[in-house]
Amino acid sequence: MIQIEIIIPIFNSEETIERTLNSICSASKDFEKFKVICVDDGSKDKSLNIVKKFKSKLSNKIHLLSTGGIGLGPGVARNKGLNYCSKDSYIIFLDSDDELSENSLSIVSEKIIKYKNPELLAMNYELNESESINPVRREKLNKGNRRDQSKLTSTKDSLVTSYLRMQMDGSVIFTVFQAKFLKNQEITFRNGLHEDIDFIFNCYLKAKNLIYCDYIFYKKHSTPSSIINTFSTSHINGYLNAWFNIYKIIKNFDFQNKLGLNEKEIETAFLTGFRGAVGVLIKNTDWSEISYGESISNICNTIRHNEEILNLLILQKKCTFITEYDKLYEIIHNVLIEDGTST
Repeated sequence: MIQIEIIIPIFNSEETIERTLNSICSASKDFEKFKVICVDDGSKDKSLNIVKKFKSKLSNKIHLLSTGGIGLGPGVARNKGLNYCSKDSYIIFLDSDDELSENSLSIVSEKIIKYKNPELLAMNYELNESESINPVRREKLNKGNRRDQSKLTSTKDSLVTSYLRMQMDGSVIFTVFQAKFLKNQEITFRNGLHEDIDFIFNCYLKAKNLIYCDYIFYKKHSTPSSIINTFSTSHINGYLNAWFNIYKIIKNFDFQNKLGLNEKEIETAFLTGFRGAVGVLIKNTDWSEISYGESISNICNTIRHNEEILNLLILQKKCTFITEYDKLYEIIHNVLIEDGTST
């Protein structure tokens, strides 16, 4: 039987963690070989008390760890959990405001065995927006929410360039990971927010055995505290840093020999995705408490601090801006061109 270990970062999660842990009780019916690794990031509410009450309910399968700090971020918490995991297990990253589907652990185990122990098992999810801050979306319950299935089942070169072009989901929570793969490849989370964007790309790039299975094993909740409903300068920095790290990863990978892709193809795909990422940040300003001017300034300043990326963008003087997000990025592009900060 497959050993499954569920890592849950916790930070002031008293309003949702009970629902999350209850879902594990339902998910683990008729399945015994699992453990739940809760990593507290310095919670000041009743989160830890709730977790401790579940120890007996989950047959003492809960292991409670600490990041040793306060608000260090989900990446730090997940890395702590990864270090604690056994190498022969499979890992699920579960957010403290989400749920696993009923009986999902036994089904996931069966699929891992069926597909002969893949390094990555990507699956589908359900999105519940009843708690969304956007009133238009509160009535929505989207089952089978993934839209990148064809990319997950395509060739490796197509998968990688599709991800770089922002044509795929950038979350880790909808994939089950072979712990041995993560540990052997030394893949860990970056500090800061949006740390899963570069993490999952690194996994897609280096995995030799990725399987997609159209089974809904995860229930995503859009809550007011969800990262998709919060936006700040820390989110801007984290999002851009994810792309900066992706650039470091691709610069250190031999695409020509391993995937038959030349440097120009990869660079073009990356810049397409980066422009889209910047466009997303500007669009998010519409519903955030950050002023438009503050957002533009913060994005430009963050890019200026990465000279290599900055000069790549400056060299695109003749590029054509096509999509909605490209056109939003053009605002940033013009500022970078005009301020003369390129070398």
